[in-house]
Amino acid sequence: MYFPAIKFCVTADTHNEDKEAAAGRYYRQVLSIYEEEPPGSASKLRDALEQAETDECRFIVICGDVRNHSGANSDFDDVINFIDEYDYDIERHLVMGNHDFPSITRAVWLAKTGKENAYYSFDHIKYHFVIMDFNYDVNGDPYDTTFVDDRKYYFPETERQWLRGDLDDNPDKITFVFCHQKASTSGEKLGDAYLCLEQADGDAFRAICERHGRVAAVFQAHAHKSDYSYINGIHYYTLMAAVDGDGDHNEDGIFDEGAAENAYAIVSINTSGICTITPYASVDDQDKWETTSFKLGGHMSGQLKITIDYNKVTGALTDHPVLVTGDNIPDNFWNYVKSDGSDIWAQGVVGSEMTVWESEVVFIDVANKKLELWVKVPSLSSVADTVFYINYGDTALDVTADTGVWDVNFMMVQHMNGDPEAGA
Repeated sequence: MYFPAIKFCVTADTHNEDKEAAAGRYYRQVLSIYEEEPPGSASKLRDALEQAETDECRFIVICGDVRNHSGANSDFDDVINFIDEYDYDIERHLVMGNHDFPSITRAVWLAKTGKENAYYSFDHIKYHFVIMDFNYDVNGDPYDTTFVDDRKYYFPETERQWLRGDLDDNPDKITFVFCHQKASTSGEKLGDAYLCLEQADGDAFRAICERHGRVAAVFQAHAHKSDYSYINGIHYYTLMAAVDGDGDHNEDGIFDEGAAENAYAIVSINTSGICTITPYASVDDQDKWETTSFKLGGHMSGQLKITIDYNKVTGALTDHPVLVTGDNIPDNFWNYVKSDGSDIWAQGVVGSEMTVWESEVVFIDVANKKLELWVKVPSLSSVADTVFYINYGDTALDVTADTGVWDVNFMMVQHMNGDPEAGA
């Protein structure tokens, strides 16, 4: 199957405001257009846009809280204008967040963003993208002009019906969803603030997405910390807050590579259907996204991260077959892998590119959680851990055994998996 290549940028919780830093939030660094910050100094949003330009992203999504609730109405305008006037022509999409109120009403927010509704969808090439709005009370009435830190968030029936219809109208399109409040968990709080949908509402949202069968990932925010979940075939990525942390930058106003306290990601899909999420955030939080690359297909795949301890490798090896067994593999693998293992494939980084690695499923017994899988690792290091990934769960795949695992240096390979009672 051919997949058109596409890239896009996603960030969240910019909380733009002309305000002194407090509680680890650096409000003026989002744009750095204020008198206290010289023009052209460190700007977290500019940093994201520059990376989006480098990667030729088609659009950028801010997953809510564009402005801070205590700021001026113009703080929202400044972000929109900053994106629209940036030298690189990039399409923008904004998710409604709880901090975007109170000085901006819902009607004003819609007018400023140029949208008829805060939830909507759009397409690029063969891919479908959905913007959600969870700023509703228990009666389904929208939050509008007030900001309350301890409010709860709901997914009203009108929006449920819309989402069902929208996904039904796009049955064959691989879909990505963006929201502010988390939809992957329930009951999670930060101080007095509720971070996610109420349980029944989160359950309803996930059920609609799962029913579609083509939702690849959901990008969410609001928690001001990164997180990752894989639930019933869908990847849930929670972004850090762009406003959090003091961005290190040099005298030219450019963030030092690897040191910036920023929060955005570049999502890319290549022509082989591999979706890769590259996070730009503090190093400590990047590790919380356990899966940053997966294969697109009929139903979305899961992924296992395999780490080979370099202390167990006596010397550098090239094109070496490595055995993966069923030991210590989590239940999610056994719940979603096909019974014949024909959806299993391996990938890892060679140089700077994520590539597919040759692999062979010799034996799999899902009921008893047994597996014999061989992966040809291009390079095994004795000085640093080797990492690769096992992908599974895409029902549209039918991968045949790859004899390329065993090169000409192997005169004979016998797995000894025959039935001794079957005769010679």
